[in-house]
Amino acid sequence: MKQISSSVEINASADCVWQILTDSPRLSEWNTFLVRLEGTIQPGKKLKVSLKLPGGKPMTFRPKVLTAETNQELSWLGHFGFGGFFKGQHRFTIEPLDESTVRFTQEETFSGLFRPLLGSLLRKTGGAFEDMNRGLKARAEATERRARPRKHVNPLKTRRRAFSLPS
Repeated sequence: MKQISSSVEINASADCVWQILTDSPRLSEWNTFLVRLEGTIQPGKKLKVSLKLPGGKPMTFRPKVLTAETNQELSWLGHFGFGGFFKGQHRFTIEPLDESTVRFTQEETFSGLFRPLLGSLLRKTGGAFEDMNRGLKARAEATERRARPRKHVNPLKTRRRAFSLPS
């Protein structure tokens, strides 16, 4: 087995990160790796996922959802080729660090007969994970900033400071 993992701290709530991660119609607006996701995100259901590695063409596969725990974890198992030729279990986790910060981790565990021949593909996948994590971080932090109520300052109640110019 071979595993690739990438984590990022995001200044946003677990709910915000989950909502963005699972908002399938808007995925391609910020995500350069998982460019399309169709289907019901529910354990036992099949998804249609299109991913694109840097410099490559989109690849589509139909993984089965293993876990879908709101604001915590999403995972699926995908197969390429026949039987156990090549399998990938993808897992996204959202770990709250405090009320407004989470650690987002995605990892893939590869297995099967074809795995030893995929060295460059696995390196590209690691880079794609980092790109996706940066995109999710930027989107979630921008969303949280827009959602925070702005403090209203009444200009009539502001105090003016008196100052004098040097003579």
